Amino acid sequence: MQDPVRVVVADDHPVILFGAEQALLKFPGLQVVARARQSTELVKVLQTVACDVLVTDLAMPGGQYGDGLPLIGYLRRNFPDLPIVVLTMLENAALLKRLSELGVTSVVNKSDDLSHIGLAVQHVSRNLEYMSPSVKASLDTLRMNAGGKNE
Repeated sequence: MQDPVRVVVADDHPVILFGAEQALLKFPGLQVVARARQSTELVKVLQTVACDVLVTDLAMPGGQYGDGLPLIGYLRRNFPDLPIVVLTMLENAALLKRLSELGVTSVVNKSDDLSHIGLAVQHVSRNLEYMSPSVKASLDTLRMNAGGKNE
């Protein structure tokens, strides 16, 4: 039998944290090993708990490592081999592009069905990218709009 994929979930909203964890429990082979509510707690967890995938909110104020792109940058530098699934309500094309440049291969919009969190974890744990439907639609729009322009 294959070892479970160990997941850390981070979000500053308890209801999102709970919902993400419940969604992940529906997927056999995924195990939530820790949770965090802000970046200080998250970094401490990542330094002390073995995990295979991080599922984190993008906007998570209140920790010493910040949130948003600075936090993702810090995580990429300090945990370069850890796949990250970003949860967000933002669909800003420039932000999505920047996340990709930082090495994030999976973004799930919180407005999409919770099952996409588990699908994203399954994908990134196998080195595959995954974008939830509304994120994919935003990226497709970005590509279409960029099609006629020189960058």
